[in-house]
Amino acid sequence: MAYPAAPRRFPCALRPSVVPSRGLLLALACAGLGSNLWAQAPSPSVNTTAATAAKRSYQIPAGTLEDALNRFGRDSGLLLSFTQEQVQGLRSPGLQGSHTAQAGLAALLQGTGLEAAVQPQGGYVLRQRAVPDARAPDVAPRAVSLAEVRVAARRAGDGTTEGTGSYTSRVTSIASKTDQSFREIAQSVSVVTREQLDDQRVTDVTEALKLTPGVVVANTVGDFYSRGFQITSMQIDGGAPLALGAYTYSPQQDMAFYDRVEVMRGASGLLGGVGDPGGIINLVRKKPLAQRQFKAALSAGSWSRRGVELDASAPLADDGRVRGRAVLSYHKGDSYMDLRSSEKPSLYGVLEADLTPDTLLTVGGSYGKTHENGDYAGLPRFADGSSLGLPRHTNFTQPWAYYDYETKELFAQLEHKFDNRWKAKLNVSRVETELDRFWVYMGGAINPQTLAGAVWRGGHIQSGNTQEVVDLSLGGPFQLMGRTHELLLGADWQRVESFWQSANFTGSGTVASNPFAPSIWTPPTETYFNTRYGPWGQKQMGGYGVLRLHPTDRLHLILGARASRYDFQQSIWNLDAQGNRTPWSNTPFKEPTKITPYGGVIYDLNSQWSAYASYSSIFKPQALSMAGP
Repeated sequence: MAYPAAPRRFPCALRPSVVPSRGLLLALACAGLGSNLWAQAPSPSVNTTAATAAKRSYQIPAGTLEDALNRFGRDSGLLLSFTQEQVQGLRSPGLQGSHTAQAGLAALLQGTGLEAAVQPQGGYVLRQRAVPDARAPDVAPRAVSLAEVRVAARRAGDGTTEGTGSYTSRVTSIASKTDQSFREIAQSVSVVTREQLDDQRVTDVTEALKLTPGVVVANTVGDFYSRGFQITSMQIDGGAPLALGAYTYSPQQDMAFYDRVEVMRGASGLLGGVGDPGGIINLVRKKPLAQRQFKAALSAGSWSRRGVELDASAPLADDGRVRGRAVLSYHKGDSYMDLRSSEKPSLYGVLEADLTPDTLLTVGGSYGKTHENGDYAGLPRFADGSSLGLPRHTNFTQPWAYYDYETKELFAQLEHKFDNRWKAKLNVSRVETELDRFWVYMGGAINPQTLAGAVWRGGHIQSGNTQEVVDLSLGGPFQLMGRTHELLLGADWQRVESFWQSANFTGSGTVASNPFAPSIWTPPTETYFNTRYGPWGQKQMGGYGVLRLHPTDRLHLILGARASRYDFQQSIWNLDAQGNRTPWSNTPFKEPTKITPYGGVIYDLNSQWSAYASYSSIFKPQALSMAGP
């Protein structure tokens, strides 16, 4: 099953609306998040006849036939199947007022030469309208029997990329809490889909962001940059953001758990809260499938790298209202650098339940651990700054060095769709991380004549981080001056608590070595932590609103604002061998309510191209700029 690719992004602020794709386009969206939304095809037990005969109110403007059908699918809750070639270049007169599904489809398809045929399993499939033979006008047209259509995808309207075979998605929620097409976003957005992750064997979020245009990944784990600024906010499923780049949190999510990675470049203060103007990341988790599926993948590579991924999904109840999914990932291997190897086991599980036809509950969790043998912190250089000319595999570490990083995550989501097409969503997550590391490296300026100047440095670091985030939003369409517009209102809350403590091993910075004949350094590792940061963290809460106005079919205005409150706390202690603490610094900090505005305008030049301009800003507290060990 393949979907049309979403538009490519252009720096000149012009973007095409769609590009051709192969396969079948599925316009699947429901007015209620019931079991039909997840079904492989509507069950014969479902009363699809009643749904077809019921009248609904529609406000679908004239435009491309593809957009009109997608909108009709979302509003009606019916399954529509058609190919990209069928609708290419066609326009629809739109649909206004109250109609049954069959009458509404007939009105949308007026003048297109197409008709909608109802399927035995439910839903409709488009076909060419039968034309009577001019030579025999009194003979009724021969009935056309269509091949059976089986839908194996989850959803088309929410941007799910799994199983599409595409390197792009149709919609994203990174710029708002509602699913929008890329053409409806007045900022630069890129996506790395499940197909690309699989094709290029991407195993963690760092590797995925290396594939994202405009994002630079630093050597330091978890340091990502865009437009010259660090990206310090990361959403999961479009919820309140996790804090990156501070408080000892290092993003190392296993990509086996996720459907796609989305990145919006530029200031994201409207929905991201405090941060930097570089951009924001959104990771979208895999969700359970309506049909049974089991996948196993084995991988092998250079430097003895090997891995296995197991992915199982199935309905857990006969009526399909409860579904589950579990993913197991294990990777192990050496490195091109000397004395380096890694092992990464991880597990992910998620359950979905249709509490009512319009209410969906999702709960899940994950566990991951990264263990690395050896360490790496760069190579020394000659005193004049020139390179030592050492081989690429050179690594100045010791056998006792290691890096252990453990991540635990729990999450829950509750969605409810109202009859007026408004949707409420609650998103809650808790993430805990722990780090334990024996670090070592060789540093110093090397004398070119004597080769002296290099020394061993090493120590012990421990840290921990707990982040809790909550996001509640309500959004939907409304009528004003005869046109349909959208409004989104929401509030979010974030709490970050962390600590960081360190100790230097005896002899660190004084034990000399030769970079061309490294010595073995075995210091006593039983030592005490002499510096501790903690409690160290932040709290922020905010309310936000986004208004999307459509004065004409081509002109779209976006207005938004966020009100934020921010608290910061950092205590630094000196410790002695007995564990006694001496306060070195205590920095409580609060910011009064700050308003972050947002604005954008999009103009559709034609059915393929749009031009946009936007204004966005960010809230960056001074305390956060100066924090860190």
